[in-house]
Amino acid sequence: MASSETTDLHSDHPGISVILVCYNCSDVLRRSIAAIERSEGRDAIEIIVVDNASTDGSAQIEDEFPNITMLRLPRNFGLTRARNIAIRTARAPFLFFLDPAVEVLPDTLSELARILDADSDVVAAVPLISDTAGQVLTRHYRLPSPEDLYRIWQSGQWPTPLPISTEEPTQLHWTPADAMLIRASFIRGMNYLDERYAQHWSDLDLCRNIARSGKKLLLIPRLRAIKCEQEPYELNPDARALLSADLALGAAAYVSKYFGFTAGLRFRIRTVLASLGSWMKSLLRARDVGYRFHVFMSILSGQRIDGSQGAM
Repeated sequence: MASSETTDLHSDHPGISVILVCYNCSDVLRRSIAAIERSEGRDAIEIIVVDNASTDGSAQIEDEFPNITMLRLPRNFGLTRARNIAIRTARAPFLFFLDPAVEVLPDTLSELARILDADSDVVAAVPLISDTAGQVLTRHYRLPSPEDLYRIWQSGQWPTPLPISTEEPTQLHWTPADAMLIRASFIRGMNYLDERYAQHWSDLDLCRNIARSGKKLLLIPRLRAIKCEQEPYELNPDARALLSADLALGAAAYVSKYFGFTAGLRFRIRTVLASLGSWMKSLLRARDVGYRFHVFMSILSGQRIDGSQGAM
């Protein structure tokens, strides 16, 4: 079934708005933008970069790429709010969420747009992402339970990925939005991304909304993108603690939204008690005391990455 949202990648009006949110990642951001510049139908691609108060020169990258729209935020407001700011600026019917470490091949954007143009039941599509050695990085998961989310936060243990085909399109339940083309009308119909997920889990919430709508999120394996290794940015213990707390608080918000208020409250209490226990153990061991204390206090106080934090 053909879509009513057609995209002409040879018109003067943008057909795709690429949205990149950056924080101290100028090297990979530079390569990611350069890859978009080589895309087919570049004249109909709008590139929007939102800088979350970087200190490494990322905010000045428009000096090298004059054909991008640069939005500089005074503080780090988190990924979700930054994306929403870009969505409100975007002019195209299709949005492409792109992690700055990911580089698309020249035909990726145009072909993804044609797939969405051709079928109104497909609300979003992603390419197959691999590393520079060709190892497939794309992961596909079932929508998680509260226990799944707790394990991810506490130990970094993710659910077992579901199988995907590297030959035929696969309908996905949940995949990180590292390179995702989606209809702008769908995002606006959601009343934009839910900003209770400050840095984490807005992609999960988006995938759940797609599933609830009865529409499709497709992996198109013949279309490719490459995720490059990024020079690690050294975060201080307070910033790392804030990220851990944001992960827990976002998961609690998701559980509350989809499993009920009581389940969300239980989830948050569980993370508070777990972080308190970790802090007490760190006191006995005299290791990571400051970090563990800040994780506990941030979860207890509800401190997210929302621009009010001082750590990043």
